[in-house]
Amino acid sequence: MKAMIKVLIVDDEPPARDLLASMLSCHDSIQIIGMVGNVPEARAFLQQETPDVVFLDIEMPGAPGLDLQYDLPPGTLTIFVTAFADYALQAFDFGARGYLLKPLDATRLALVLERLWLAPVGLEAPDDVAEDIECVVEEGRMVLVSPERILWIEACQNYTMLRLVDGGPLLMLARNMTEWERLLSRQGFERLSRSMIINLRRIQTVCWESRDATVVDFVGCTHQLRLGRTAALRLKARLKNSLSQ
Repeated sequence: MKAMIKVLIVDDEPPARDLLASMLSCHDSIQIIGMVGNVPEARAFLQQETPDVVFLDIEMPGAPGLDLQYDLPPGTLTIFVTAFADYALQAFDFGARGYLLKPLDATRLALVLERLWLAPVGLEAPDDVAEDIECVVEEGRMVLVSPERILWIEACQNYTMLRLVDGGPLLMLARNMTEWERLLSRQGFERLSRSMIINLRRIQTVCWESRDATVVDFVGCTHQLRLGRTAALRLKARLKNSLSQ
């Protein structure tokens, strides 16, 4: 059974709020805990409640929805709902998990909701999540690794190094990047370079510090990944494409 997702809707147009609420009510896993009409009201609400997901309009009187970036509680995800297609890049920089264009489409909304399977929301994993993978670590021990526990994989000569969500040292494995790419291609992983594969479903925020330095934070983890320019550009393009689909 899917866990309930607590939702806040932020939109200055009452009919738009009501329509989205009606469409969300068709999904048993959604619990709407609030609807507000502007950024100040949203800030006040967030001081009292912690939604799992905020459905956020962008262009609103007084202040744009993008101004809420630093007011969201840790772990709260954002899905933008807007009539304007040209904010996708800003939404990506914001760390949004979805970008819905008005007029809303029920199929597109359902697809975005299915992607919210990450741990903070407590949803079930998609049907295509792989079984645990057998891995032989450098000491000769065999361990089972669930794909959803993997944050990233990096090449190290003839081996690969795994960083897992639950901490601990990097695991060194006798498996090459091509084999990892084959095993994880349908599990939300993206190969950013010859030496790096990343779990897109675990990304919380991406911060471009400079042209050559990008920092990735992951959901529910203290680990950070630093990317070079080429890998960062590929990640940016991949996530931007995901938001616009």
